[in-house]
This record gives sequence, C-alpha cells and structure tokens, in this order.
Amino acid sequence: METIQEQPVVGVELQHGWLLGSDRGEWGGALVYKTDQAENLLLEDNIEDIYKFSSGYIVTAGLSHLGLSGGSIYLIEGDEPNFKSEVLFSLPAAPESSWLLSPSELLVNVEGEMSYLLRDDGTLTKVKCESDSQ
Repeated sequence: METIQEQPVVGVELQHGWLLGSDRGEWGGALVYKTDQAENLLLEDNIEDIYKFSSGYIVTAGLSHLGLSGGSIYLIEGDEPNFKSEVLFSLPAAPESSWLLSPSELLVNVEGEMSYLLRDDGTLTKVKCESDSQ
C-alpha cells in the first residue's frame, strides 16, 4: 500500500482534532478527522469546503476533468471521533465556490454558472444570481 503525503486545502478545528479536506484533482481527495494520535478517513472526494450547520458539518466536493463534471454535498454527523458521512445531494457539476450566507444558508456555485442554496432544514434550491450592471 502506497502512502501519499498531501496538504489539506481546507480545515475546521474541533474540540479534540480537525476535519481536513484535500483536493488532488484527477488523483482524488479526501476528508479526514485528524488528532495528534490518529487519522480517520471519512470520505474520498475532492473537497471544496467545510461548513458548520446545526445538523452537523456540510462538505462540498466534486471533480471536473476531461469534460466530465460532478459534485456532491455531504453531511458529516456524530461526535468526535465517531463521525459518519452521507451524501445529502448530488450536484450536476463540480462546485467552483461556496459561501455561508447566514448560519443557516449556504450558497454553492457549480460549473456552468449554476447556483444552489442549501438551507439548514435540509432543502436545496436552484437559484439564479444576477448582477446589477448599469
């Protein structure tokens, strides 16, 4: 088994450790829970970002490569160190960026100029973002 050293692109500090996400493009990425003593793999995907919601941690992830693009929104729940992950929503394209608009709303922008609003109640709505250029 080959060990790969990689730098996280995003991290969230918890009480006893960290949630760390990496993105290595076509070679994959991962979300891990890491303490000084151990590291637990939670999911394998290219991680765009991690956010705290009341229901747990929301992770945006995906890949765009050679004309193929897809993404996911994951829910990470549980207490340290016993986290579990599940796919909340599949996205039609890889996430390009995301922003926490409020403690209960997350905007996720995906390739193709599409945007989605995830609410803390578990709903996902496609939204259209327009600029006021006059």
